[in-house]
Amino acid sequence: MEDVVFMFPGVGVQNTGMGKSFYDNFKIVRETFEQASDILKRDIAQMCFMNSQKEKLFELANSQSALLTVCVAMHKVFVKETGIIPKYSMGHSLGEYSALCSAGAIEFSQALKLVEIRSEIITEVSKTMDGVMMWVINIDRQTIEEVCCEESKNENKVFISAFDSPSQFSISGDRNNVMKVAKQLEGKGALIYPLKMNGPFHSQLMYKATEKFKSELINYRFCEFKYPVISNMTGLPYDTSENIVDNLSLQLMKPIKWTSFIEFLENEGIERAIEIDPKNNLKYLMEKNTENIKTFSVENIADLSFVKTKSLNQSNEQNLELIGRCLGAIISTKNNNEDDDKYNKGATRCNMKSIA
Repeated sequence: MEDVVFMFPGVGVQNTGMGKSFYDNFKIVRETFEQASDILKRDIAQMCFMNSQKEKLFELANSQSALLTVCVAMHKVFVKETGIIPKYSMGHSLGEYSALCSAGAIEFSQALKLVEIRSEIITEVSKTMDGVMMWVINIDRQTIEEVCCEESKNENKVFISAFDSPSQFSISGDRNNVMKVAKQLEGKGALIYPLKMNGPFHSQLMYKATEKFKSELINYRFCEFKYPVISNMTGLPYDTSENIVDNLSLQLMKPIKWTSFIEFLENEGIERAIEIDPKNNLKYLMEKNTENIKTFSVENIADLSFVKTKSLNQSNEQNLELIGRCLGAIISTKNNNEDDDKYNKGATRCNMKSIA
């Protein structure tokens, strides 16, 4: 296990052609796609790779299952090719399912079914309201909290639905209310980007979805973690697999605490992150949060080779450092040999062997 974290993306990074280089070169990827297609009763490879399927790919149910399939397949290849086992794993919103699969806490077949149910429930609940979600960039946390709080006094509640970095957030709520808040924030220098999502996701307006999804989650059995996964809901690692039901259901109505993820990792001394993502979006977020964690993105097989080389080089550097410390200890060890001539001859032979 290495001092590294695996990162998986959420909906929004899906694109036609994602995972294609892995699919073309690795049997295990094709098998993963076939498994997903058999379970979901639709051709996931066709949806991911054909331009004619682009509109279908961006439908919520399809984008979630397709992205999960691509990330799980890429993760299988990455681990097989590099042998890297992380100290932690984490995912942004939907990406938490990929993270849980990577850690063995949820079987891929189960995750596909759960993601399918999840998308059906949030789509159904979202249709009962005119909700929306927007990115807010170039603003500080205190300002966005004050504006949202002021607007919510009139029961026109607008929620911060993601804390992505010290200057990037998302807000969710009723469309008209969110537009009012967005206009105020723009006046304070913020940049606003509407998301292609018709729902107030990761806000309290999704409480009915939380209740419905929890009633489905309790029917599943989960496994022990091979390594810890950080929860979107708490910003901290799961205690046990028994927390999965509560964490995944509450995730629907709680904000994503990405900045808390990064703070936790820094406190744990993590210095490397590997993003398994068809669009390297999380590397950008990491750079906005900290300079202390170097991120490597795995988007295609060329990236795989690069990360593998970097990992091996880091291992060699660590080995050399260890050897240096050992030699330092030898050099500083007092000579307790009664015969100085024999001791010096031994040291000379040792030095000659080292040079050779």
